[in-house]
Amino acid sequence: MATSLLPLIIILLLLSFTRPQHYKEEEKPLINYCIQDKDCNPEIFNNQNLSQYVQCSHEGLCHCSSCFILNTTRNQCYTLPDCTLYDNVTRTCYDIRKRQTIAIIYAAALAIGGAANFYIERWELAIPQAIIGILFTLMPLVAYCLKSGLDYEFDPYEYEGPVIKVSWSVLGVAWSLITLIMGAWYITDLVIFSLNKRIDGRGCPLR
Repeated sequence: MATSLLPLIIILLLLSFTRPQHYKEEEKPLINYCIQDKDCNPEIFNNQNLSQYVQCSHEGLCHCSSCFILNTTRNQCYTLPDCTLYDNVTRTCYDIRKRQTIAIIYAAALAIGGAANFYIERWELAIPQAIIGILFTLMPLVAYCLKSGLDYEFDPYEYEGPVIKVSWSVLGVAWSLITLIMGAWYITDLVIFSLNKRIDGRGCPLR
């Protein structure tokens, strides 16, 4: 069982990291140093006091928190409008990113419906996961109805055809395949959300 799950888990992990991460910090040599906090301000807040969220260290390196992300090449903070909002009037930062804790709970308790991926608005993952979950849930009902129909239509003492064998064989293969996919997806989601390696539908990291 574990050997069968491994290829599926690897595939799902690869798919999870295919979405571009525009928030990721750049990894290039530093080209300038800051002298005061305002040197680290995003360009749109060039001359404003944002020392609550943006600071210049004694080493001349910028430190950004909450609403802003650090560009390590330019040594300057920049805004991430899809993920955080800064109210220039009240000087308040609003973090509108999805919560990692909630995503983990959904992934652990409601994985069968793709709840965690629906929560973070990753529709390309959530919808297939929900469809597979529905098939997984309905499979026992289909098997029961099929068995009842066959028992009603055919007398076991007079008919011994291949229909029953083929039907149960197909159901068995389908059930095994769906179970493997659900198991692999469950494990993959738990690992990725626990490590906070999946971004939401707007390209934001979870908080």
